[in-house]
Amino acid sequence: MRGHLNQEWDRLRGLDTLDAYDELNAAVNPGTAVEPSVTVTQRTVTDPAEKRKIALGILGIEEGASYQDTRQAFERLSRRSNPANFPENSPERNQATEIHRKVHWAYGVLTEEVDPTEKRFRNLELE
Repeated sequence: MRGHLNQEWDRLRGLDTLDAYDELNAAVNPGTAVEPSVTVTQRTVTDPAEKRKIALGILGIEEGASYQDTRQAFERLSRRSNPANFPENSPERNQATEIHRKVHWAYGVLTEEVDPTEKRFRNLELE
């Protein structure tokens, strides 16, 4: 379990590095800066397409993935990064908490257009 957590942490840290490069490019080219509205990792994102791209990267799925694929990726990552799986006050628990928060944010972004009733029925796997 710890090996998977470290692997996910490294993958998400890589996304943070990409965010840092984007932030640096925005600082060098002031015309590309955007007004902040939603805090994602270390920076703020307002563009819905950008938020979606970040969320897809966090869940590790491709653009155009079905709701079922999104839900499966969310459940797998949420279950593995649950902070309750790790000892109290350990660094692994802190990493798991951060990953868990990002996974829930990504799932919310990717499913915000889905009707709540449809989402409930799909989660029950009813056709």
